[in-house]
Amino acid sequence: FFQAEDGIRDYKVTGVQRVLFRSHSLQRAEFIRCYPSDPMAITALLDMVANPTSTPWRKQQELLFRRAGEGEDFRLYVPLAPGEEEAQKNRLRVLVMAECHNTPYAGHLGRDRTLDRVKRNFWWPGLADDVAAYVRTCDTCQRTKDRNHPPLGLLQPLPVPPRPWATVGMDFVGPLPRTRSGKDGRHHGDY
Repeated sequence: FFQAEDGIRDYKVTGVQRVLFRSHSLQRAEFIRCYPSDPMAITALLDMVANPTSTPWRKQQELLFRRAGEGEDFRLYVPLAPGEEEAQKNRLRVLVMAECHNTPYAGHLGRDRTLDRVKRNFWWPGLADDVAAYVRTCDTCQRTKDRNHPPLGLLQPLPVPPRPWATVGMDFVGPLPRTRSGKDGRHHGDY
């Protein structure tokens, strides 16, 4: 489906894209549909027209690829999807991260290994931060993985006061949302 040309790998042999593009979750056409509304893709297309020899971008079979660094292979650019909400915009990126982290062959391997899997084949600005946030909020990892730091220590109980009102404790909470009657949890007036 892709030919190796200008450092762009033959995507038939890279497992992640093969799984992604053949799965129900991602279609090649979705990437192509998202490019016209993605600011980075628009900039890339203009850059390819203005600087065809020096740009890190390439277009092949209507997909955008970017060279991540000097001497490196081109990686498929994952655009922002059209939409108002952040979750809608990041839909394709979340699907890529899920494929590289959640699937049985990926194995919930943590931030660094997930980042390595994603970076082998894909690129977008803020990729490392997005992968770190995704792995940090992975429900399965939170429930099943051990912490990789020493135990936090024992709780330190407060001493028992010698007499009533010898010690007064106070918890600060707020700001609280307003109720239907307009109160916000603060005391106004006498008891």
